[in-house]
Amino acid sequence: MAQGCRTGLGVLLACLTWFTHAGELSVASESDSVSMPILLVGPDNNYTSEFQAELTSRMLPSLTLTADADVAGLAVALGEDAFVQAQSLGIPVIGVHVSRSALQSARDAGCLCSAVYREATTAAQILVLREMLPAARRVGVLLGPGFAGDEQQLEIPGILFERRSVSNVQQLPAVLAELLPRVDVLLALPDPALYNADTARLILLSSYRQGKPVIGPDEQFVRAGSLAAAYPSVEGMIEATLKLLQHDGLPATMPEAAYARAAVAWNVHVARSYGVIAPDIPAIERRLEAQQ
Repeated sequence: MAQGCRTGLGVLLACLTWFTHAGELSVASESDSVSMPILLVGPDNNYTSEFQAELTSRMLPSLTLTADADVAGLAVALGEDAFVQAQSLGIPVIGVHVSRSALQSARDAGCLCSAVYREATTAAQILVLREMLPAARRVGVLLGPGFAGDEQQLEIPGILFERRSVSNVQQLPAVLAELLPRVDVLLALPDPALYNADTARLILLSSYRQGKPVIGPDEQFVRAGSLAAAYPSVEGMIEATLKLLQHDGLPATMPEAAYARAAVAWNVHVARSYGVIAPDIPAIERRLEAQQ
């Protein structure tokens, strides 16, 4: 895939996380003999077009994109707004760059759907933490109402995970004030109820004042001031989407949701402020790939 496409899709995935305006993408059918027409739903911009081009060039011959929702057997929705929109079409939906909580809400509402998650796994974030801060032994973790990860992964010899339950964001100032002095680093695991555009300033400033770096939860937080995070790579998103589209029995039987292959984002300015030596990002990403 060309570098330009990687860059454009990277911007798309960033935009899909905190803000997006969904709309159907008009795509002409490529074949009159279609086993399963697929409707692509997403923001009406060049980045969605680039995702469409990658998908089209690598899909099985039995799959064809269509602009006609009435004939589509399946929708692929880019981002959570598009995912919600596509659920009203009355056909199965595969969401791309969709949170675990959004998928669970859709299923609870009766949607026949699956997804490529927008989060990286808990194990991936822990690997990044250990690579970036190998001396860290006490790790703070906030567990809020939107956490959908596996707490069993927070059991690692040599690391003490200081967990704190947070039932609402109003508790964050007090919990951070109590927790941060006790730990070496805050591991921010994906939870839209705790980690979002409204809470980023509070969390990152609190950690910086205490001299405790933040790892996670995604590339947006890294740009805002986290030290580093694992996040779904552009290529990984495409690969995972294609794999879901190859599921036997689709669309009557939907595949299990999938995590995309992870990449690593890091903030060089934050690293410098904490005295962190520049990491070997390609090596960390190879370890993440081997971990899956």
